[in-house]
Amino acid sequence: MRKTNVTREAYRRYAAHNPRYFPTKILHTFLSALSPYFTLWMSGEIVTALSQGREAENIWLLVGLTLGGELL
Repeated sequence: MRKTNVTREAYRRYAAHNPRYFPTKILHTFLSALSPYFTLWMSGEIVTALSQGREAENIWLLVGLTLGGELL
């Protein structure tokens, strides 16, 4: 029980010292978990656009969005 209280107190003090750390860490973890699914989804969109014979500008836009999304 004592170890839990010490850990909780440490988290509370760290959050008071740096209030943006935990929300930023949670957001980073969430986006990291979704990143592979975003890539798969956008790759599917690119393949669909290629198979439907869409214009090259549309396909390059999808490629740019995929790369930009992965960069973020």
